[in-house]
Amino acid sequence: MRRVARTRFMPPTLALALGLSLLGSAAPAVAASHHARESHHARDVAATRAYVEANYRLVRAARANLAASQAAIRALARDTVAACPLAGEGSYANSAASQVSEEVIATIVVTAYQPDAAATHAFVGAIAHLRWSNQRLTRSVRRYVVKLEHLAVLPPANICEDVKAFAALDFRTAPPATLNYDKLYLAAQIEAEEVPLRLLAPYASAPQAALLRRIKQLEAPLAEAEAHAVSEWTKIMRGLALSE
Repeated sequence: MRRVARTRFMPPTLALALGLSLLGSAAPAVAASHHARESHHARDVAATRAYVEANYRLVRAARANLAASQAAIRALARDTVAACPLAGEGSYANSAASQVSEEVIATIVVTAYQPDAAATHAFVGAIAHLRWSNQRLTRSVRRYVVKLEHLAVLPPANICEDVKAFAALDFRTAPPATLNYDKLYLAAQIEAEEVPLRLLAPYASAPQAALLRRIKQLEAPLAEAEAHAVSEWTKIMRGLALSE
């Protein structure tokens, strides 16, 4: 429990006189402070509206591109296994194998995002300049922008080439290309909720709140697709005989 600081009591007449004096001098400051708060709130509301509407356009595009993303992942698995079957035969469970596995996961994610590249660029352009009085919210959006910019330009890894290099190292250490790719992907990895909705909620009007609910509905099939992508990762890992 916080301690409440004790204050000395002044004579009532002096307190009244001082209070009246301060009231007269503080009125313009209070009015200015109120105006500043209203101005900040208006900017927060405008920024939130811009963000939510841009996010809705992005999620709609991702939903429309979902079939193309899934087809691209299936093609990646099929082509990779056909190009270098059993290239990782002899690999075993160690930290290097985990790093190669991460590279496969990253390549699947990057491949899945490629059909959404144009929509992602448009989204970044729409939100990169947004600012809120809540600095945590502003920082979250900025981090999200940086990650999306990295993800948009990251090409898929050459899995076969890197697995062959892994084999040449007797599966003891991951090849430099794998380590570098994992590092690049880490800088672009999107978390489940990069911009916490609870931070946006205080500035969301009824139409934006309804749009956020619609976004959640559109995101549900995208989350299911991510779960299905695990089967394509399994096909690659087993097709190349890599340790899982």
